[in-house]
Amino acid sequence: MGKSCSPDPDPLLPHFPNPFLFIPSQIVDDFMALVPCDPVPIPPRIADVFLLLKSGKLARLDLTSFDMVKDSELTKEIKHCTYCRYFRFLVWFSNTRLDSNLMKQLLSCGENLEEFHSNMFPIFSVFENCTKLLIPRFVKPLEEIHDFENSMSERTLRSLTIVEVFYFYDMDMLNFCFHGDPFSESSVELP
Repeated sequence: MGKSCSPDPDPLLPHFPNPFLFIPSQIVDDFMALVPCDPVPIPPRIADVFLLLKSGKLARLDLTSFDMVKDSELTKEIKHCTYCRYFRFLVWFSNTRLDSNLMKQLLSCGENLEEFHSNMFPIFSVFENCTKLLIPRFVKPLEEIHDFENSMSERTLRSLTIVEVFYFYDMDMLNFCFHGDPFSESSVELP
């Protein structure tokens, strides 16, 4: 999955379809799992996995290691609902405001989304189109937990079975445990 996965097909070879269209979803997910999780020293680029995204076969997507600000041109392509509606599992930890806005746009198209894990805390109305969402999981500093209660609405929580909020007393520790087990967990079982 090197630079051969460019978003713009070669105009001289327009008859070659996306090769991932003919591969089972599990194998496409396995290819995506090969993307380095550590953004240091160089984060992966969306262009490197664009054909995987565009195939519509990707069920699991972790955008944490991508620098979406630098990939802003390609990020516009991801906003198309045709690519995003097949994701069932989305993980995205980020600290930039631009990523928060893009995340809201992705979630508004996520009709098949079942699990969402993030440190970005959206207003729950962005989940209205996520009719299959079962488990949203959030990692936030303790002082921001009150926003969670204020953003819930009965309409968007109907299909949820578990809402989990992991909170940290020290955000520096969160950087060490970005995907690890938090110190404290608040989990709400819903009927």
